[in-house]
Amino acid sequence: MSREQSVQRAAGWVVVVISFIHLAVTFVDYDAISLRALWFVGSGFALLLMGGLNVVTSALDGTTFVSLRGLRLLTLSANACGVTLGLLFVALTHGRQPQGPVLVLLFGVATLAQLGRKQSPDSSTR
Repeated sequence: MSREQSVQRAAGWVVVVISFIHLAVTFVDYDAISLRALWFVGSGFALLLMGGLNVVTSALDGTTFVSLRGLRLLTLSANACGVTLGLLFVALTHGRQPQGPVLVLLFGVATLAQLGRKQSPDSSTR
């Protein structure tokens, strides 16, 4: 596994862990089912899916990585959404909570790691 794959995988797993923490916090912050609680849970599910995409994409060998262009683009799009959501969270909380900057950093690192991989079938031999 290349350095880029390891970095993307690590970032993806950290996002997955954050998503589980986010989902668990739902039961702390909300006493009952409500529209706000549903949106909060939805954000946790989105984080879970975005982190999972990075974990899966990082595990692709060189040939598969090249042939699954759609999955690569979906992962990059999810990362762009993660960066955007993180930045908006920072703006709305005026940077008073660490989740936003952490997510921006994780999704940014995952994106750079994925983009750093060779786009040729022999990328798994690095």
